[in-house]
Amino acid sequence: VYVFAFDQVTGKLTKVHDITAHGVGVGPRQLVFHPNGRCAYLVNELDSSVSVFNYDSHSGNLRLVQTAPALPLEAQGMARTTNNCSEHAIHPSGRYLYVANRGHDSIQTFSVDPTSGCLSPLANTPTQGKVPRHFCLNHDGTMMAVANQNSDNIVFFNINESTGIPEFGGRVISVPTPTCVRMLAPPSPSNLSTL
Repeated sequence: VYVFAFDQVTGKLTKVHDITAHGVGVGPRQLVFHPNGRCAYLVNELDSSVSVFNYDSHSGNLRLVQTAPALPLEAQGMARTTNNCSEHAIHPSGRYLYVANRGHDSIQTFSVDPTSGCLSPLANTPTQGKVPRHFCLNHDGTMMAVANQNSDNIVFFNINESTGIPEFGGRVISVPTPTCVRMLAPPSPSNLSTL
């Protein structure tokens, strides 16, 4: 992972740091920041894990504090063989992190420690399809849509308000080979007059 400083005047990028996740060949895929800006979560595609970093906004440094498996204990043998992580997202509240597992065809839910940002596994939810390539949360974190690429569907889950765990809501839309899904926030009343 490379960290760059951005000069807003010149538009120039200057490399500040480079960070190795937790080993060679783990396949770092993408990074999301906690809403508090002090932690970052890197999903590792090839070894089905999540690296947790403390982030120093002044120096741009990321310091590895935890690596958590993205598969439940009974399925961890699938890492590096038949499972790859795809998408991950942090709940708008910052209390939960979600990771999609292609192969195991599940969403792993973690609770996020409010002080350290470290992860604890909460639940593993089947995606009701094959190869969850992408998923997203709606603007307030009450719903999740999962794009199951190899079963040609988008499946909707309600997010349990007290546990953060996705629960199948019974709604499935047929879509050929979905690879990305997004939900728009409803327009605010002040913006309705401009539509």
